Amino acid sequence: MKKFLVIIFLAVIVLSGCADRISSLKQECEKNNGVWQDSYNECDDSGISSSWDMKSWCYNMGGAYNDCASPCRHYADKSSCIQVCYRLCEFK
Repeated sequence: MKKFLVIIFLAVIVLSGCADRISSLKQECEKNNGVWQDSYNECDDSGISSSWDMKSWCYNMGGAYNDCASPCRHYADKSSCIQVCYRLCEFK
């Protein structure tokens, strides 16, 4: 029983730390005029802030940079999607 309680306690600590990290990433994204996608943990630049070095920011924050993501990347039907690139940073 004691082991179980310790595992639950550690899980709560880890999960609360993840929530704090995501909240911080969202704030940083929005501070740079990015658009935070809560459902996917992505910061989407959409070309809004061309002076922002999103690539460096993304790597420094521990994300995966994609300089040509599809605007329809989360839709099942991509047949009517426009062909344009979105810069974004994805966080796992």
